Amino acid sequence: QPGTTLTGASALCPKLYAAHVGDSRLYLFRDGVVAQITSDHTVGQALRDSGAIGSEPSRFDHILVNVVGGGGERVRAEAHGLSLQNGDRVLLCSDGLTGFVTDAMIAHELQARTSSSAACDALIEAAKSGGGFDNITVIVASF
Repeated sequence: QPGTTLTGASALCPKLYAAHVGDSRLYLFRDGVVAQITSDHTVGQALRDSGAIGSEPSRFDHILVNVVGGGGERVRAEAHGLSLQNGDRVLLCSDGLTGFVTDAMIAHELQARTSSSAACDALIEAAKSGGGFDNITVIVASF
């Protein structure tokens, strides 16, 4: 049965709380450095974690092992609590972005654009220019 991914966050400053299932992602951008906070719940990531494959993209990256809905086992949500600092930016995005834009490109666009809306637009355009064809969802929150 089909299932879906879910990555959500709630800011209760100075804390950010996030829940995550699937292969959408949450990133924290602080002091010019982007850090992926969530992990991908895919066969490809499980193979990387076990050492069976290297860090390069894999044909198994789109096979989800943890989803909302879809029957089967219970959902195993990943939870995070972060302390926010002045100037932090949080990016929530679908794999339609991360499949076509590197972390370095994400950091560059977040650094170059002070407006959250402009950063979203630039990231979506970068994914499209990189061959993006899937759902490209991007949310940027600035603190």
